[in-house]
Amino acid sequence: MNAHLHVLEAYTLLYQCWKDDGLRKRLEFCTELFMDRIYDSSRRHFNLFFDNAWNSLVEMDSYGHDVEGGWLLCEAARVLEDRQLMDRANRLALDVTDACLVEGLSDKGYMMYEKKGGRTTGHASWWGQIETMIACVNAWQISGNDVYLQSADTVWTFVKDCMIDREYGEWYSDCFDGEPKKDTPKVSMWRCPYHTVRLGVEIHNRLK
Repeated sequence: MNAHLHVLEAYTLLYQCWKDDGLRKRLEFCTELFMDRIYDSSRRHFNLFFDNAWNSLVEMDSYGHDVEGGWLLCEAARVLEDRQLMDRANRLALDVTDACLVEGLSDKGYMMYEKKGGRTTGHASWWGQIETMIACVNAWQISGNDVYLQSADTVWTFVKDCMIDREYGEWYSDCFDGEPKKDTPKVSMWRCPYHTVRLGVEIHNRLK
């Protein structure tokens, strides 16, 4: 799922500045693949790993990837200017965001990391909070329901209180029970400024 997600994102951004017919077909294919194969509408989550016949291999929900996938599908459909795809993507994004807010938003105000089987991994990753805020603003734009803005504000309040490193800048990578894990690197093979910068760009463009 994650590999296809970032191919979808790259195709979407490229198509905004290069209206190539071949690229359009691949973006349409990738968008429909997400909706028809990767998304599980019965659970309102994306499946994560598959065999060659698209059978899900693990019982696992990644809340950050779920909400991120929802709003990126909306962006893909919007760029394609396909009304039917836009309607499908909007409904999917609302469903998956609702499911994650119900199942994954902790009582401390952050989006938990994942659920594997019956066990929830309850720490707060930096990127999961970012994608939750963008998804909530996206859901508000689609629906006009202020509950989503309130959810975005709840997560942002947690981030301001617990995750921003006010001495050295950037965000802490992880937070456990409201306490940042300060020894986790802010730059690594799995971490760069990508998510935090994109949050600023997305929220500015959506709320300006």
